[in-house]
Amino acid sequence: LTQNDQFAQVPAVAIGYRMPDPGSRDYIPAWALGELLLAGDASRLYQGLVKGQELLIQVQGGMGWPLGDAVSNGGPSMLVVFGLTRPATPADRVVGTVQKELDRLARGALTGAEVERVKIKMISDFYTDLEPLINRADRLAVRQALTGDAASLNHIPAQINDVTPADLTRVAGTYLTVQNRSWINRLP
Repeated sequence: LTQNDQFAQVPAVAIGYRMPDPGSRDYIPAWALGELLLAGDASRLYQGLVKGQELLIQVQGGMGWPLGDAVSNGGPSMLVVFGLTRPATPADRVVGTVQKELDRLARGALTGAEVERVKIKMISDFYTDLEPLINRADRLAVRQALTGDAASLNHIPAQINDVTPADLTRVAGTYLTVQNRSWINRLP
């Protein structure tokens, strides 16, 4: 879909992939895959599309982005890639470049060290988010409402830690496909 946005200063691309439900064995690996691709300056898409090929001005996204996160989600979700494109960069080139990276992941282009780095960051971010009492109370209430078990929050770090490179390869090959993708080209 191409849209015009009278308030936009630069063009943007949003790519969405439908992801597994929270109860699926693929859910936590899908979350980890989103973190690997999009969490910060060390992420694959930032390094590849912003720093490397300079197709984007910025990139962000992840599971449930921008309306939540993987922990507070109770139903079907999307992994979203959102990037502000350089004015001369065609949106289909960005989408194609992102898809090539996802296809590489589906073929196993991962290292154990890379996956460990992402898992450590996820667990660290998880505990950092729980530090303020209000956040902890909110997370417990959300988990109770979504799963009927507030204590299920305690299992998330172990679930993250159990993610393997093979899990990420399987999830990329299953969900991050052209057939499971929608995208929007937003023009100023």
